[in-house]
Amino acid sequence: MRRVPFATPVLVQNYSDGAGFVAEGGLIPAGSMSFDQVRLQSRKVGSIIPATREYALMVDGEAFVTADLTRAIAAAESLAFIGDDAGTDESPAGVLYGVTPGSGSNNPANDISALIDSFDGDLSTSAILTSPKNGVQLHAAGFETTGARGGELAGIAHVAHRAVPAGVVVIIDAARVLIADDYGLELAVSGSATLDLGDSSGAATGESVSMYQTNTVAYRALRQINWQAAPGSVHYLNSVGW
Repeated sequence: MRRVPFATPVLVQNYSDGAGFVAEGGLIPAGSMSFDQVRLQSRKVGSIIPATREYALMVDGEAFVTADLTRAIAAAESLAFIGDDAGTDESPAGVLYGVTPGSGSNNPANDISALIDSFDGDLSTSAILTSPKNGVQLHAAGFETTGARGGELAGIAHVAHRAVPAGVVVIIDAARVLIADDYGLELAVSGSATLDLGDSSGAATGESVSMYQTNTVAYRALRQINWQAAPGSVHYLNSVGW
């Protein structure tokens, strides 16, 4: 993906053309001057996992907890990225938002062909995204260079990830996706914090637990990230029934 800093204006060309050989003294083609100005503001994803002090002090106990936090953050990012929800003040828009899908079928080969035929992005910088189970179906259908862990489909990178819904197959030109991620994953630990347990939506309930009083510690992971796909950089099929 194309990395950019947070809160910095960036020009994104809607389409690119107009390059050509130039006669001596002739005008150099300017190409398309259709640009959108994009400014990616920071969006924060986080998770907290409590652990007993005894577990935290054991050999590699902290490593196990932080690995769980990393997986939780990655899962939340992936679900938001491959979604079709609009962006909010809290989270980025999914890359499928605003994209009109094509219709899938029960035939993997036909669907991959239709997906590529209807895509205008650069295939050399693109990837096809499916669920791991659909990766298995692609392998069974004769695409021997890929499977449950991804690989290649006709020379195009294939990413198999459980965040991709089973009925969806996506192609995305990654070079035309802006991503801001200046700080990486921030990890912290506290043995004196008081946690509000919250409800299933993340809203505060007032039900709290003291780490000090319960002889536990809280590990926290935060990541600031945002992304935006340029127009025409994503296409997908829904109703896939492999």
